[in-house]
Amino acid sequence: MQFTTKCEAIQTNNLNIEMDFIPKNEILELHDDILHKVRKEVNLDRPGEMKQAVSILKDWIKQQPHFKRKEFPDFYLETSILGTKGSLERAKKQFDKVCTMRTLMPHFFDTFDVKNDLAIPLSKSIHIVVLPKLTKEYYRVIAFKVVDVFEDSSMYLKFFKFCIQIAEYAKCHDYVGSFRMVADLTDANLVDFLSKINLVEIRQVMAIFVDGFGMRIKGIHFITQSKAVDGLISIFKQVLKPKIAGRMKVHKTRDEILDIIGAEVLPVDFDDWVDILSTKEHEEFMKYISSACTDESLRPRDQFNSEYAGLPGTFRVLSIFSSTFFKEK
Repeated sequence: MQFTTKCEAIQTNNLNIEMDFIPKNEILELHDDILHKVRKEVNLDRPGEMKQAVSILKDWIKQQPHFKRKEFPDFYLETSILGTKGSLERAKKQFDKVCTMRTLMPHFFDTFDVKNDLAIPLSKSIHIVVLPKLTKEYYRVIAFKVVDVFEDSSMYLKFFKFCIQIAEYAKCHDYVGSFRMVADLTDANLVDFLSKINLVEIRQVMAIFVDGFGMRIKGIHFITQSKAVDGLISIFKQVLKPKIAGRMKVHKTRDEILDIIGAEVLPVDFDDWVDILSTKEHEEFMKYISSACTDESLRPRDQFNSEYAGLPGTFRVLSIFSSTFFKEK
């Protein structure tokens, strides 16, 4: 497989005994001590521990008859373990979840012409970037800026697809434990913005990020002086777990957010991310990872759990699936 060969080459060139490497990328910056710091946070910082954890997860994946893909880069598996705070059992469940999500909701994960299908339409309404520098807490910042009204509700789906492209890239190139999300709504027409939101889609995509990718969100920050933001917060409280919902904050000016993320965390241009996600390398990876689905007919019945895939043996009603799989715990 061409994709697997490329990943193995990357690992071979950078790998030492303890797997202390981070694949090279053109946009995300990391501190020199990031590997030790993040591994210590998840209690996997002793020599050989992370390597052993990755090996166990890799062997478990190969034993799952319902997984359509069984080969993944070691670094991809390692970042999956980070998303569960070092718990291998939770990492197994999370991996099963995201593979099942790709089966049940392929419209979020399909391969696209990022520039023409997603970026160009989005550039008229909303920009999303992952900032290159980490905060003083070693958190990664994901920033959104609404620049104009959405043409229609389909723009949200394009936005979510673009976010998933970034998330998959980050799982192969970034190494952080937690995130802060900043939404600059200063120039947004929030009434129009809210009128086109699809609550089901938001519930699904937040489950993909939190339960599928293991994103640990330390804060969600809205920048706006509009009172309509209360409606947006109300919507997010319906789809977020209470702990995350309690981390939402509203700021009246952009300067206020600098006290939290730091003025040194400089922005990056939206087009820089478009270029990276449009590379041949990323396109090949997305083709591979998007096919990392499940064949539910092969899932052992005694291992089936409605937490993963809704109702046994059926994909009939996504809304029923949502009531179990996306149930808040």
